[in-house]
Formats: sequence, C-alpha cells, structure tokens
Amino acid sequence: MVKDSSPWPHPGPPNDLIVLGLPREDSLARVRRGLLRAAARQGWRVIVVMPARTGSVEPIREQEPGLWEVTIPAGEGETAEEVGRVLEGFDRPLGSGPVTTFVQSPSWAVPALAWQRERSWPVVYDALALWEEQEGIPSSWTEAEGALLAGADLVLAADARLMRRWQDRAKRLLLVPAGAEAAGSGFVLRIGIAGALGEWLDLQRVVELVEARPDWSFGVAALAPLPDPLRTLRWRPNVELRTVATGADLVAHLARHDLSVLPLLHLPGVHGAEMSDFLTALGAGPPLVATPLASLARFAGRFVPARTAAEFVTGIAGLGAAAERNGTSAGVAISEAESWNRRWQLVVSHLPAAAGAPESDPAGWPAEAPDSDEEAFWRRLAEPTPAEPARHEIVWWASGAESSRSGRERAAGLRETLSRRGHRLFVVAAERRRAGPVLTCAPIGVNQIAISLRETEDGAAVTASFDRLRRELGMGATLQVLESTAAEELAAEFESTLGWPVVTLADNWPQATDSAVPDRNVPLRLTPFLALPAPRMGALRRVAMVGLPDLPITADAVRVVTALLPAAEIVLLGPREAVPDWTGGAERLEVVDESGDEELASWLGTVQACLLPLAGSPAPEEDAVTARLWQLVASGRPVVAGSWIERFAAAPHLMKAGSLAELGGLLTDGSIAAAEQIEAARAAARARSWEAPAEALATAWAAAFPRLSVVIVAHGNRELTRACLQSVAARTEWPNLEIVAVDNGSEDGTAEMLTECARTLRELRVIVNPDNRGFARATNQGLARATGDYLVLLNNDTVVSRGWATALIGHLRRDPGLGMVGPSTNQIANESRVEVGYDSLTGMPGWSRQFVRRHDRVRVDIPMLAMFCVALRRRDLERVGPLDESFEIGLFEDDDYTTRLREAGLELAVARDAFVHHVGGAAFARRDEHETRILFARNRERYEQKWGAWRPSEGFWLVEDHRRELAALGAPGFVFFAVTMRHQSEEWERNRQIARALARSGRRVAILDRSGASDEEPLGFSILEPGLYGFRGSLEVFRGVAGGAVWVGPCNAHFADRLAGIPVIYDLTAPPANHGCRPEVARRNHDRMLARAALVTSGDEELLARFAPDRAVLVDPEHDPTCRALLEALATLLPDAAGGGAGDGDER
Repeated sequence: MVKDSSPWPHPGPPNDLIVLGLPREDSLARVRRGLLRAAARQGWRVIVVMPARTGSVEPIREQEPGLWEVTIPAGEGETAEEVGRVLEGFDRPLGSGPVTTFVQSPSWAVPALAWQRERSWPVVYDALALWEEQEGIPSSWTEAEGALLAGADLVLAADARLMRRWQDRAKRLLLVPAGAEAAGSGFVLRIGIAGALGEWLDLQRVVELVEARPDWSFGVAALAPLPDPLRTLRWRPNVELRTVATGADLVAHLARHDLSVLPLLHLPGVHGAEMSDFLTALGAGPPLVATPLASLARFAGRFVPARTAAEFVTGIAGLGAAAERNGTSAGVAISEAESWNRRWQLVVSHLPAAAGAPESDPAGWPAEAPDSDEEAFWRRLAEPTPAEPARHEIVWWASGAESSRSGRERAAGLRETLSRRGHRLFVVAAERRRAGPVLTCAPIGVNQIAISLRETEDGAAVTASFDRLRRELGMGATLQVLESTAAEELAAEFESTLGWPVVTLADNWPQATDSAVPDRNVPLRLTPFLALPAPRMGALRRVAMVGLPDLPITADAVRVVTALLPAAEIVLLGPREAVPDWTGGAERLEVVDESGDEELASWLGTVQACLLPLAGSPAPEEDAVTARLWQLVASGRPVVAGSWIERFAAAPHLMKAGSLAELGGLLTDGSIAAAEQIEAARAAARARSWEAPAEALATAWAAAFPRLSVVIVAHGNRELTRACLQSVAARTEWPNLEIVAVDNGSEDGTAEMLTECARTLRELRVIVNPDNRGFARATNQGLARATGDYLVLLNNDTVVSRGWATALIGHLRRDPGLGMVGPSTNQIANESRVEVGYDSLTGMPGWSRQFVRRHDRVRVDIPMLAMFCVALRRRDLERVGPLDESFEIGLFEDDDYTTRLREAGLELAVARDAFVHHVGGAAFARRDEHETRILFARNRERYEQKWGAWRPSEGFWLVEDHRRELAALGAPGFVFFAVTMRHQSEEWERNRQIARALARSGRRVAILDRSGASDEEPLGFSILEPGLYGFRGSLEVFRGVAGGAVWVGPCNAHFADRLAGIPVIYDLTAPPANHGCRPEVARRNHDRMLARAALVTSGDEELLARFAPDRAVLVDPEHDPTCRALLEALATLLPDAAGGGAGDGDER
C-alpha cells in the first residue's frame, strides 16, 4: 500500500470531493477536468483517485490549487477499504466534513456504493460515454454501471444522447455538457479549427502554431470518427480536442471562438475535398486565416491568406488584436451560464443538502423552504439553457388529445424548426394535472421547455407562476401561439398583464413550398439532415445500409456489398426489425438500432453513401417511408434504392438499382458520386422542410408586436458604430424591429460601412448627410423616416444587452403617464449610472443579465434623461414635437426635450431592468476643447432663454455621500418635505411652519431646496435651524430611510412616486382643482395620493371629512403652532426606533 508520508500542507475546505476517476491520459478525463477545477475554485477539496496503468504509483500531490491527485496500484481499488487506505494520513481526515463521491468510471461502483451505505456519502455518477460502444471495455462494466445508475444520488449526462439513454434508469438525471473555462482578467485568444479534417489538413502547420504560441487557446473539433493524425494533439496543454456528430456542431464550435484557422495541403487525389471544411469555417462567423489554395481563389478577400507558420502567426495576431480592442471576443457569446463554474454550481444545487448544497441556487434565486413542492420546483429549474437566445420567446399552447396525429406531428416539426432558429419555446400541455405545483417544467430538447399546469380556478396563481418563469429565466419579448382555442381566456389574460401578444394557428397550417409533389404536401422534419456537411467522395470507405419498417436489410445484400467494397466499413442502420443479426465480417460491420432522427443524422454524418433495400413495395401514402426518403436526400449522401421508389415523390433524387448486379455496377463505376445531382437533391429536400414555412410564419407573427424603431446618429467613430449596430441586431429580440441609421457627414468610411451592412441586415435603413447637421437635426431626420409605434434614440457609442428594448417598452406600456424612459448604464452623469461588475465588454452580457433580473420592473424617476439611449411613444413625440434644431451640433437638446415632456405633464424614469453599455463622449472626443466650451456656452444660453436657469444633473456619485450625511443626522423618524422653498407663497409658509414645529419637537426634518441658489452652491444638507435642514441633491438619498416619511401636496406628488416604499403624508390645503398646477395634473395626483397616503392632513375640516375621514389629521399651525395632532399621529406612524439609518434601498 502507498501512503502519504507527510500531512497535507494546509487544512482542507469544508467539503471534500473524492473523484474516482479515469487514467490521467484518458481524453474524457481531460475534457471533464474543467468541472473539477471549478469545484476547487469554489472551495471544495478535490481528491482525484486514478488507476495506475503501469506498476508505478505516484504519491499524493497538489496538482493545482485545491485539486489533489493520487494513483492506486493496478489490481486494487475494488473495495472501499482498499481505496480508503490510499486516502489515509491527512491532517483533516476524510469524513470530518461533508464528503461527496464523484464517479467517472463504472469500475469504481463497489467502493462508491459501499461508502454511500456505510458513511452516507452521496454518490454522483458522471456518465461520460456509452461504455458498451467503447473498444476494450470489460463486460463487467455493464452490470456495474447498472448498479451506479440505480444507486447514485445524482447522474450527470454529458450530452443529450446519454440523457435519452438513461432517463428511465436514473433516480435523478442532470444534463451537464462541456463548459468553458471562466474568463480571467486578461484577454486569451481562442482559436477554432473544425471540419472533417482529413488528410488535407496541414497537421505540421497546426503543431507549429500550437508550439509557437502557448498563450493562445486552440479548440479543435472533428467529425467522428477522429482522424488518426489529430490524435497527436491530445497531449498539447493549450489544445482542446473533441469529436462532434454533425456540421451544425462544427459551426457552433467555431462560433465560440475569436477566429478560425485552416492550414491546408494541396493533395491532387482529394482535390476540392477541403472545400467543405473551408465553407464551414467561413460561414461560422469568426474571421478566418487559411491557406490560399487554387480551389479557394473565388473567395479572395473574405479570409486572411497564410502559407508559412510565421504568416499564420502574423495573421492570427492581427485579427486577435482587433478582437481585443473591439471587445468582440468569443467570451461575449459564451456567457457565465456556459462556464465550468456555472456547471459545477448547477451540480451542487442538485446534491442532497448534506453534500454542501448552498442556501441559494446558482442563479441567485432565494433559498426556499424545503417542505414546499412549489418552491422546490423553482430550485430544480436551473437547467442549462441558452443564455442569450437569438430571437423572441414563444409560449406555445398545445392542442389536446382530440387533435389528429398528423396535426401533432406538424406542430412538433414546426416547433423544432423554430427552436433551431433561435426561439426559446415553452410548450404548455393541454391536459391539466390534479395535484402538485401550479406550474412545472422540464427541458425537452434544444431551446424547448415543456410546461405542465395544475387544474385550478385561480387564474391569478397561474399568471403569477408564468410571471416568475419570465423573471427567473430572463424571458424577453414573448409571443403566444394557440394551436386551438381552448386556452384563449388564459392567453388573453397574459396579453393584458404580461404584454405577450397572441396569434392563432387553428387550421391554417403552412404547406411545403414544393406544391407539385403527390405524397402529401406537408413540411417534413429535415433540419438535422440539411445541417450535415457534404461528404468527401472518391473511393467509398464508409457506407450505410438503411432498413425501413417494411423493407428490412437482407443477408444477401450485406454479403454482396461487403464483397463489392472490400476496404469499406459498413453501417447497418434502421429499426431493430429491419436490421439483420449479422456476424460474418463483423470487423467491418457496425449494427445500429437507431431510435430517432437525431441519432440517424449523427450516423449519416459519418458515411459517404446510403443503400436502401432493393426489393419491396411500400405504399406511397406511408408517411414513415416518405419522411425517411426525404431525410436521406437532405443528408447530401447519394442514395440507391430498388424500383419501388418510383411511386414516391423523392424518386427523381435517388438512384435506382433493380437488382444486386445493377447495385454492383453503381458501386464500382463511380457514378454514385455525382456532386451536381446531390446538390439538386438537397435543394429539393430543403423545399420540403419546415425552414421556409417557419421563416414565413415568423415574419407574419412579428406584426403581432408593436413596431419598434431604433434611430442611431453617427458622426465618425466607424468601429464604435459597427459594434453598436451589431449588438442591436444580435441582442434585440423584439421581432418587429426597424433600425434607422443617420450618417452625419462622417469622413472615416462610416457611411460606406452602414450602406454595406444594409445589404444583409434587412431591418436597417440608412440616411447619409453630406455634412454634420448636428445631433438634433439628424435625429429628427431619423424620426421622420421611422415608422415605429415606439421610438428609441441610441448613441453610436453604445453596446446593448439582451432584453434592453423589451424592458423599456414594458415600462412605457404599463404607465401611460411615463413620457420617456432610459436604461441603466455604466457611464453618465446622473442617476442612470450604476456601479458595474465587469471590466470589459467580454463580461458585460453575463453581469447585465444578473443585474436586470435582480431589478425586474424597477424604475427610478429622474428629472432629466440624457439621450445616449431613450425610448418614447410615437404619440408623445407627435404631442411634444421634434427636437429643437436650434441647439447646434449637440448639447442641451436632451435637457430641452425632457423639460418639454415634463411641461406636458409626462414623467421621466430610468429602467433598472434594462442595461446599455455607454462609452461616453465619443461624439466630442475629436473636437477642439475650446470650440466645445464655446458650443456649450451658446447652447446653455439658448436653453436658459427658454426655461430659465439651468441646473446640472445631480451627480450619481454624490448619492452615497449624502446618505451617509443623512445617517449622521439621525434618520429614524425623519420627515422629508418635498416642497420647494418659495418665499411669498401661502403654501410654502404653511409647510415652513409645520416643518419648524416638527423640528422643535425633536423630529429631524428636511425641506427640498430648489430655491434658485447659484450652481456653485454645494449639493447636500444645510442647517436652516436646529433639527431643520435644507437639501439640494438627488431624491435617491431618501429611498429606504428607516422610519422616514415624505410630505407632499397635489402639485408635487411625483416626488412621492420617486420614493416608493416610504409612507406618504398628503397635505391638502384646497380642493385639487384650486392648486397652482394644471387642474388635470392635480386631480390625477390627488386620486393617486389618496389611495397611497398613510396620513391626510389639512387645515380644513370639511376637506378632510370629504376625502379621507379614516386617515384625517387636522393641522392648522395658525391656531395650533405646536401641531399637536400631527405629532400624535406621527408617534404611531413613525415610532422613534433606536438605530437604523439610510439604507441602500430596494428601488421598488
């Protein structure tokens, strides 16, 4: 036995994770290493026990911070005692704190389950592969894995295929796919290489790159099976090597990287075969550096050419520097939810409490009572889902069992296509449960979540559950689709309360675009097959024989094909009854009992051609056969079948062999590989798929949403403008979108860039001015061109986050009195600014997603909105008018417009549930400072001629300072008079007398000081007399004051709205219509304050009896200078509690 000769060098963390793992050199173990690192980073002591493949045994040592390794001698480790002896002798013995056993191989089943029985250590089985399909795996593993699946507290599935395989055998199953390493503070360039990667890949060049730049991260993905030359890359520390099943997986792999590289060799025997890998890399999105072969000449200018290793390094470095400068790293697309850290948090949230589960789940949701089924559901909901779906969400109200089978199949096909297009679908079952939580849900596929509702007459509870689903899962713009009218009432309620528009499918199902086909003009599920890259032809090295339900593969056909293709591998695919039990020539045969379209597509991606049975007579109306034929055609593989295919519409796109002899001729004379016929066949299949109908439906459904127009004015700063435009296009999930870009005389190519973008971005409209006409005039040009019901003015030095526009529109929709709303941001000189938790744009999407979720539907009223990003309704624009173009170039047009909105009786607010990154100052950065000061003075003069003295925005950075001042004054029991100091005003004199009476009684009292003092006078608190203070600054200071109250009247009730959550004292000195503000404003404020006020005060007993007899307090300082009745009421409303002070506030 090998025992650690010295104690551990430092105490372990509270939780131990014993990993019974695979050998260190195993590729699956290396892929999963990121999950163990994440556990160590989050405070677990991770101890990895590995079998020694040789006689040598390594002592226990810390390989990385918090992650220890030890090997166990060959032939041992079959019992808990043998493994336990290897782990003896530590300074903190195992079991002194919570321990979890993490099993990566069925060979460890016995000790893991023994510890579970004897020591109550939870077992997590990390199912990394279907072990029965792996070469060289002992047969005993099958039984051991069965025991693990049945006994483990939690089973992790590395992919969807394993999820499907073990869903009926595991007690608790969790999908934990591969993750991304957490982004550090530095910029690490991520380089993608992907494709079939055959002999045309210049492996030597790849090795040179990997060795030349160890600071770069290389992600290599190849279609299975893994080409042998690539296996040498497994040992490179900066290379992640993986195999994938489909072309869509290759594209997704490359899209997660900053750029792609493709070093190629010119091999005459495979001329053109490299084209598939090149097109995959080119179409994935990131910039590409590739070898300029002659076959790629027509793509010149669309990739960076490189031949030598030095040229590749230079090209990569240039593109990488641009990615770092522009913040376009793939880290922007890889959110925190896809990191290994997030994966481990997810695992911990599903462990038994004794295993160290945190008090709150990884998404930051509040800890819930363990005895509540409803709350337990929300904890389980933290499955990995796409962090930023590209398109709007869809709540799909499914039809019930009364619908036809074909109708259900059509609905499933349409839903799958929509989900693959980037929509996240929430499919609500028509049947209702009799018990359990009001709402439960579970992932059922890519971007699809099944919703089950309980029978209940409490519609409010259902609405509340969906609203929580919206908040917790970050649902943005959402459309409701009704398959039938059964859910009409509930959908209408959601439209009213949640703002989700409704469309009805009914019987208006879309048809396939190819209407000339005789075999039922219904779109088919072909997306996974159309996504496959074209096969590499030439000599046939791997062929599939595909059986059908009524057309099995015959043994004679297998013998003929294996004889005709002596060097080829043969895959027998199909339902079990259609695939023969075959043992002859087994070394070249793979027998696959495919059970679904995804699995079939995966296998077809590994072959060059498909052979169907030659004999048989299936009926043309047989849906299964029709669908299978079009799936094979869509895969891009040549398909050979018997003469029976003539009765099917797919016949022109297949090759016919009437006999085995004819089949032999096709396989040996090379005619099976006609590339042009294959492309024509795929085009025909595409017309039979759901792609075109789904596109047409999505376009039609967009009209259910109000039109949103985003107006962007640019003067120079081309790359900032490009980044802004790209973020709006990629992260604005609002479907009915229009972008109007106005170039204001740029001289750096901005106009040309916008014009080029308009060719591919159909939402974009471009206006080009020959000179700089100023921000106001250019904005008015864009607004005149815009057609939206909602309008957004967006600076070109911004980058938006997902859901930004939906949140802004939501605030406008819910409050008709709100005239303009802006988002929170990192850079602006007023209350819109918030402290952020990211250092670069790489971390912005993940941080903003958490920030806006915490501040769902929170708004902060504000006196002035800066127009770096603002939203308003068209009707309010038409009411108030366009921007004042007399403000030259820029500056003060936003002060002017927000003042005009307030004068029109409309309110202004900042949405805390919307975030937009703002560079700030980009428009004036290149202007002469002296000229800018002159412009500022001129425009300020124009503003003051219209509105009087201009007061600068109250600084965000002063709020916390003022809160500390308030706490020092003694905040409990504080009364804030939100009335401005106006001498020679009867109302002001009354308020002053009451405030003095309260101060003399020992209360702390502040009065809003906006009496026209000079701008140089400092913001903050000033002493007027003992206990009575004047205040100049942001009202945010008073939000959340413990034991405080706000005093308002009919004309300044908006101050109470800005201090939501604080008790209101409403002072009524005259009937509402007789106050100094406009009668309609006073009446509206009066009704709102009566509904909210804790106390209603007045010097008129008749007014109190008329409006608020239950909360009335007679306050007449002329006859009662001490205001005794008010002091008695305040003693109950605001007891002088000890301690407290100004808190951070909830902003709700």
